Amino acid sequence: MKRQNKQVVGAQAPIETDARLKITPSWEIPPAPTHPGLRGAFQVRPIPYPWRRATRAAISMGLTLIAGSLIGNMSLAMVTSMGAFTAIYAGNEPYAQRAVKCAMVAVGLALAIGLGTALAGSVLGIAVALCIVSAGATFLCGAWRVPVPSAYFFILVGAVGTGMPIAPHTALLRAGCVLLGGAIAWVVSMAGWLVNPHGPESRAVAGAYRALANFLSAVGTVSHDSARHQATVALQNAQVAVTSGELQWRKTAQAYRLYLLTQKANIIFLCGVQLAAEKKPICQGLADAVRNLGASVSNMDLAGRIRIPSPTCDTEVRRHLARHLEECVHIAGHLTQVPETWKAEVQRNPSLLDDIRVAWSRASLVRPATLRIGVAVLVSVFVAWVLGDPRPYWVPLTCASVLQGATVLASVHRTLQRALGTTVGILIAGGILWLRPTIALAVVAIVALQLIVELLVGRNYGAAVVFITPLPILLIELGQWGVSPVSVIEARFFDTVVGCVIGLWASLTLWRRAASTRVRPAVARVIRAIRDVLRTADEDPHIPLTEQRASRRSLESALVHLRMVHDQAVNEYPRQNAELEKLWPVVVSAQRLGYLVLSMNVSRQPMEALASSTVDTVLSRLAQMAETGSEHEIRLPETLFEHPTWTEQVHVMCEGLLAAANRH
Repeated sequence: MKRQNKQVVGAQAPIETDARLKITPSWEIPPAPTHPGLRGAFQVRPIPYPWRRATRAAISMGLTLIAGSLIGNMSLAMVTSMGAFTAIYAGNEPYAQRAVKCAMVAVGLALAIGLGTALAGSVLGIAVALCIVSAGATFLCGAWRVPVPSAYFFILVGAVGTGMPIAPHTALLRAGCVLLGGAIAWVVSMAGWLVNPHGPESRAVAGAYRALANFLSAVGTVSHDSARHQATVALQNAQVAVTSGELQWRKTAQAYRLYLLTQKANIIFLCGVQLAAEKKPICQGLADAVRNLGASVSNMDLAGRIRIPSPTCDTEVRRHLARHLEECVHIAGHLTQVPETWKAEVQRNPSLLDDIRVAWSRASLVRPATLRIGVAVLVSVFVAWVLGDPRPYWVPLTCASVLQGATVLASVHRTLQRALGTTVGILIAGGILWLRPTIALAVVAIVALQLIVELLVGRNYGAAVVFITPLPILLIELGQWGVSPVSVIEARFFDTVVGCVIGLWASLTLWRRAASTRVRPAVARVIRAIRDVLRTADEDPHIPLTEQRASRRSLESALVHLRMVHDQAVNEYPRQNAELEKLWPVVVSAQRLGYLVLSMNVSRQPMEALASSTVDTVLSRLAQMAETGSEHEIRLPETLFEHPTWTEQVHVMCEGLLAAANRH
């Protein structure tokens, strides 16, 4: 069959003669997500302690302090230690990517302190330096999707550069010391390659199987949609980790095994999507088997103990899933020789210009976050200067810390956490300074603080702030012996209050509805991506395989982006409660339909029944309704697809869009 490429827009004639239908969905819409309120600032996330990252960060901090002290200048030793923050950014990426990432982080930290040092001679110079560092780090970390701590430590290092003794001629020297510390942290971060070169990829694949097990366990419950989103993110991380690692330059049996396990994980996920659409019970043993597969990723001996339960219902997709699980168990327990003719579908990483272009687009949340923090930091410097601080580095640092929250509510949480945590942290720093510790004890204290920070920051930011706060104080003040602990405590506490107030003001006034205004375009993007996948899904030999894969990847990206934007919009204040609540069924149905479309190859559904001109026209009009928020005349046929669940989701989507259009 031929593709239907014509896009219909505007209020045109009805597609079918059937009257508008009111369908009661048999696949229940879960309750709309709600924000946790102020209590969210005190919640502790039940996640494992990141001992690997915390240990790397602490060792790097200790080694850099020792290396700096060998220079014979304690001030330069403290500068060198700031390069140790490089180790914090080493995550679960493959070692090939980690090598490049940590090198770029070290260079970025060196540039931050160099710029801060060079422009610290005047308040205008400080404002310009911190504005450039804050906005630049926020934009690039957002564009490259750098997780927590994201831009914070770049801003911290830049702020420390402006708070040290004024010496513009030492900018290159200080930058070089940070690079030295970054080089030491780079070595520490890469040391694991000597012991377990596939460790990061294995952990990413194991995490994907754990998320898959949680998704299968959640089928038929209200948490199904959320678990599916988490599984999608975990699968994307595993895919990138495996295809961007060792397979880039050589083919080994272990890398090939991880690649095959990742491919099977994607098939299991798509089978799970179809199982959810069947609305039939799933054996809990199935989820347990998938969870055990995750444990066998790093221990092949465990694969022999895994037993796949028989399907509870005799359907094609369940037989398909059982067969792939059996194959997955075999792959997990054996190292297979890489075929001579095999070539991996290596994930193509976007170029730097591609990342920048996407991050600066209207649909991105990175652009408003960048502008917000740039303006706020600039204002905070001048406010602190007007209040009598000639070297205002702590106020903009606190302000930037508050604005690391993605939404207004997150910024409110950060304000509370920063204020309370800083109060305790300043007392700790003052107590350390009061004791006049020796250099050795000061190094031990800083290393211990760094370890505790990395262990706590993912669980509760406020608890981590208690130990984050003393770090920059000690790094600055211990390099300038003779300061008064009382003056440090008083000045930092006052500066924290001012910085929190300015950060909260920026969150409440600058681009405060950035996510809310992007929900509708995100829904439209998903609907158009669904339409594009259906257009390229037929068996027309003129459609290149690369085009089909590109359309599927675009849909996967749009689905993840939609959920992320909606979750952030829920936490915005003031938020449009009525509109978001009416759009929630649209978000759910768009995501469900999108994942069902991605899973259609699993069930081998006839493409001719899907990629019809009627479906193309319906989706085009729905996309326009989602984007504009206006009501168009549209009548849906009772049967759009052979599978009733697919048609059901289109009807739910249409009804939700009509309800949101009539919200006034």
